[in-house]
Amino acid sequence: MLLERFLWAKADEVARLRQQERKGALPVPFSGQRGDFIAALQRQEAGVPLTVIAEFKQASPSRGPICHSLTVEETARQYVAAGAGALSILTERRFFAGELDFLGRAAACCPGTPLLRKDFIFDPLQVRATAATPAAALLLIVALTPDAALLRRLREQAESLGMQAVVEVCGKKDLVLARESGARIIQVNARDLDTLRVD
Repeated sequence: MLLERFLWAKADEVARLRQQERKGALPVPFSGQRGDFIAALQRQEAGVPLTVIAEFKQASPSRGPICHSLTVEETARQYVAAGAGALSILTERRFFAGELDFLGRAAACCPGTPLLRKDFIFDPLQVRATAATPAAALLLIVALTPDAALLRRLREQAESLGMQAVVEVCGKKDLVLARESGARIIQVNARDLDTLRVD
């Protein structure tokens, strides 16, 4: 199953973070200004009926490589200049050719723009690692963490560190769990994460 491959893809990262934790060497939380992700979603301007969250993604499991010629800096600048209210940055390496430092690089060229870390996050240490970046929000996928109590802990941890959690659902069952977890921001993915088919 593809979901199991996503979990496997993050095993090394989580193991590395656990090793850092044992050594007392986890990255410290970002001390600069984060963008306000919820405020960006609720932004209302004359002639702008909705907020666009523009995504930087160099590859995907369904399409393979997409575009490696554009840097995160160049793409972020173009998105913000075109009116994007927030940026979604893919940081998963194996399937999406992402890097965690894309967040810092995007923030450096577009200060104040809220950034969403889009990755496979299911462990509290990954939340801690995200908090060391300028990310304003992180993604939690119900299909990867189908436990309302765990989703709640991860969301509350993110909020305690100054970030928001965007909770992704793919169907009614996921939506029930997201609501049980107290999710404040819910996004719907029309793609089945096991088959990659779009409904």
